[in-house]
Amino acid sequence: MQIERQSNIELCRIVAMLLVVMVHSGIVAFGDIKEYDMSYWGILTMQGFAIVGVNLFVLISGYFSVSFKLKSIARLVWICFFYAVVAWGMAYLLNRQIKYTSIFWVSDSIWYIATYIGLLCFSPMLNAFINKVDRTTHKAFIIVLLLLQTWYEYVPRLINDFHNGYSILSFAILYLIARYVRLYGFPKFFKKYHIWIYISCSLLIAFGLVGAVAFHFHPRGAAEWLLKYDNPLVIVSSLGLFAFFTQMRIPNNKVINYLASSCIAVLLLHTSPCFSHYVVAIFHNIFAKYGSMLLVIMWGGIIISEYVVATIVDQIRLYLERKWINNVISKIRFEIK
Repeated sequence: MQIERQSNIELCRIVAMLLVVMVHSGIVAFGDIKEYDMSYWGILTMQGFAIVGVNLFVLISGYFSVSFKLKSIARLVWICFFYAVVAWGMAYLLNRQIKYTSIFWVSDSIWYIATYIGLLCFSPMLNAFINKVDRTTHKAFIIVLLLLQTWYEYVPRLINDFHNGYSILSFAILYLIARYVRLYGFPKFFKKYHIWIYISCSLLIAFGLVGAVAFHFHPRGAAEWLLKYDNPLVIVSSLGLFAFFTQMRIPNNKVINYLASSCIAVLLLHTSPCFSHYVVAIFHNIFAKYGSMLLVIMWGGIIISEYVVATIVDQIRLYLERKWINNVISKIRFEIK
């Protein structure tokens, strides 16, 4: 199925990647939250607003629907391989040693790739279910799954199937929600107050993080509890921001669509150990000289710069695709809808 390029959703994709990089770089640069004091309040606030990034990506996939295609998986593996080569090249030029598991898509830092492939594998069954059931059954199933996920993550902790939202099962729930939204629309409340829902939920998460640090109330535990992708607050916040973009009316924009095509390049280059090493050094230098909120502003500028650099590097990958790779991948025909 050819994904329709809508610039409002492509803009959402760009914003989602910037938020993912923001969360990622914060964790890598400043480490364990148990060591934080109130000078980190700007960073904690940023985390509360940025944690929705991954969920937004999954919601976009569900909104447009995906299917299991070996062609899509082959292209994804090719992109990861290209950036593994880039990472090795950077390591060689900088005379640094890196493990292969730190640069390919098997890395913990790029867990999203493997989990997304898992979602692609399950998508035919999810799509078959969605196409067969009525609206009431679809909604009821989502509610039941959300209740189970919330219960098992936050109350007894007897099983770890949802894995803090890092699992294929959690991705499948978001996928079902996004398909429901595409087929039946958002509730009126979301349509009217989408951006306020996002801001309110993000502030609650941020206040929880800042409060835990301010009152020394198990900050690490608070972060682990609040910054889960399957936290109901994070899910609702994600849906609020996603609703904002779905209702945004902008004409087809080639620049936005072009920048969105390099989103995965930003993730893979950003998680490259050699690249992130220098970015972390910049963050530490800024943090030592400037206040917390100014740090967040400058941080945003650095992350946008990362996006631009990754987009430029990605032109090599896109050229190779047009020249050779697409001809090879186009011969792969296997697909399960």
